[in-house]
Order: sequence, then C-alpha cells, then structure tokens
Amino acid sequence: MNFSCNNKISNNQLMSVIVAAFLGCTAVSAPLGIIKTAGGGAYISVFLGGFAAAVLFYILVRFTGKSINDTYENVVYNSLGKYLGFLVLLTVFVYVTVYGGFQLATTARMVHFTMEKSVSSLFAALIIILVAFYTSLRGRECVGRISEIAAVLMLVFILFIFLISAPSMDLITLKPTPDEWQGILKGAFMSFCSLSVAGYVFIMLPNGENTKKTAFSVFLAFLIITVVLSFGTALAVSCFGVEESKRKLWPVIQMMNYTEFPGSLVERQEVLMSGFYVFSSFILASLSVHISSVIIQKVFKNINRVFSVFASCAFVVFFCLVALRKGGFEAVYGIYGFSLAMYAVMLLAPIVSLLRRKK
Repeated sequence: MNFSCNNKISNNQLMSVIVAAFLGCTAVSAPLGIIKTAGGGAYISVFLGGFAAAVLFYILVRFTGKSINDTYENVVYNSLGKYLGFLVLLTVFVYVTVYGGFQLATTARMVHFTMEKSVSSLFAALIIILVAFYTSLRGRECVGRISEIAAVLMLVFILFIFLISAPSMDLITLKPTPDEWQGILKGAFMSFCSLSVAGYVFIMLPNGENTKKTAFSVFLAFLIITVVLSFGTALAVSCFGVEESKRKLWPVIQMMNYTEFPGSLVERQEVLMSGFYVFSSFILASLSVHISSVIIQKVFKNINRVFSVFASCAFVVFFCLVALRKGGFEAVYGIYGFSLAMYAVMLLAPIVSLLRRKK
C-alpha cells in the first residue's frame, strides 16, 4: 500500500480518525462513572458534556489552527525555543502515551471478560500494539485512510443496533427525578472530561489545510460521538434499569446480550460489538504511537524511524501494564481530570505563534 504523503491527512480523514479512535473507547470507559453519578439522566449528562467538548474543540481549532502551517512539533520549537519547546513536547509525549496505555488496558480487559476468557489481557494488548506498530510505521496518512473505513463500518453497525433496539426503550426509566439534576450536571462535567482528553488530536491538523472546514470537521466528529454515546447510554439504562446499570462494567456493550437480532442472525451480539471497540482501540493505539514517535524523532534528530516507533510502543505498553495492576487502573483513570490542565501546555506554542504574527 503506497501513500502520497505520510505527513498530511484530509479534513475528512481527520474527522474519521477522531470518530474511529474515540467512539469505541469512550463508550467502554465513560458511561459507567456517569451513570453512577447522574442515574437515569446519564444520557443528558453525556450529551451536555459532549456538546460542550465539541464547541471547545471548534473554538480551539478555529483560532489556533491559523498558526499551524507547519507540523506541530516544528511550531513548538520555532515559537518557544529549544529548551521550553523540549519541555512542552516531553509533556505531550507523556500525556499521549499514558492515555494510550490506559485505553489499551481498558480494551484488553474487555476482550478478556467479554470475548474470550482464555485470552489474557496482556496478550490482547500485545496483539493490538503490534498492529499499531506496523500502521504507525506507514505514517499518519495510513492511520487516516484506515480510519475512514473503520468509522463508516462502526457507525453503520451502531445505527443498525439503535434502530432495532429503540422500540423497546422504557422512557419512564429515562425520566430524571428532581434529585438527579445535580448529579446530571456533575455527570456532564465527567462527560466533558472524558471527551476533552482527546485534545491532542489537533496535533494531527492537516498541514497547510487549516480552514473553517477543518474546525467544522472536528466539531462534527465530536458531535457524532456525543449523539451516539448519549443514545447508547439511554439504551443501557433503559435495558438494565438505573441500579443494575451501575453494577455493570461496560453497560453499553453488555446491553447487546439483550438485543434481539432479526432471525437470530447473531447469537453473541456483545462479542460483535466488542470487536468494533477493539478496532477503535487499535486506531487510538496507532494514533498515540504515531504522535509520540514523531515527538521522539523531533527531540532526538538522529534516531531511526523504526526505533522511535518501537520506543513509543514500549512506553504505551508500560503504562498499559501499570493500569492492569491492582489499583493501577483507578489511578490512571485520574488522567481525565488532568487533561484539562494539558490544554495550557498544548496550546502554548500555537498561541505564541499567533501573537507573533499579529505583531
């Protein structure tokens, strides 16, 4: 498979990368905590927080994207200088690999518990990271083109699930009580943090193609994720009830066991749904490895491309192992709150570059 330029992706590919990488992963990790906080109104929390994240990303890309006519890593060094630029890239590197490792651990656990218990979580993680290693070697355009296919397949399948599940929804269960509204607002903040953790995707902005359409593509991608997650959360709460949903590890996936396919087409629906989320994890792992490997090559100019990708994979796997340890999973989950502080770091270089141009 040959690609014209490994350093550029189109606006449609950028949108596909966001949808394919974060739709499955947030569906696995986000709803559980939000349902515990917001109860029957969790789907409202997901929509409010997700819409706020979509607006935030639109604003960030719309105003800072003007200054990124070069690669992000070059903008960092040109705007901040050698030493401060190094600290910024190092911080972004740690952030990307920690989040990639956390989501890899989440998917590996899900594979072990829902798809095949004989497959260990570590083995599942290694398989995903090996595929991500190959994809990352081919560059960001490879990630973009694969994401275009993955995003369409995921959305078509999920839309089909929603269409056959919607008629059986219990609307009474979904009606929030007056006592739940405070939890709904708190859950909205959790939802916002869960999606805003994807803030480093603006590093993938297509070089030289930052237009109004780019900002809209990013907004539309997160809006799609928000609508799907909101509806999926509503289906899960309607299917299990509020209290039972709180006890489920992955309510949006596990509700698939209770969805009847026409003609009994599939016997274990949750395995099929899990497969799409594993695909999403593969896209996210490839994205994390690619971005972190580019940072390594920028900081250490004489490092071979293969070695930089291998080193990035090693860091992602390391943080995955930390998350898989007893107590480590909950500790790494705290990155959601930390993600908000990361914007000041990631946006520093584009803002400085933009201010210099105005002078």
